Amino acid sequence: MLQGFKRANNILSQAEEKDGVEYSYGADVKFAETDAEKALFAALDQAEADIEIALKSEDFATAMAAMAALRAPIDGFFEAVKINDDNEVLRRNRLNLLSRIRKTCLQAADLTRVEG
Repeated sequence: MLQGFKRANNILSQAEEKDGVEYSYGADVKFAETDAEKALFAALDQAEADIEIALKSEDFATAMAAMAALRAPIDGFFEAVKINDDNEVLRRNRLNLLSRIRKTCLQAADLTRVEG
């Protein structure tokens, strides 16, 4: 999970610096072209809901488990999808999806502080 988060965060940070914008507008599933993208959208929907409920009840183990469940969909996304697509709409949507990964994971734990 940590590797997928760091990869998403690094790609996103580099793109934001290069483009001079923050990709936090929100990704839209209607622009998802691959099954891996659609699976990641669904996994993020579930994880966000689970993390929110867990944190409200201070159930940190459940929040971490919800975040850990993102590992396979994130890995599948990176294996199947070209983030910096030639189609600018797809590229922006995918970068916004990386922003959503970052935001969702940071709700459960500050993974930017973890070494390795």
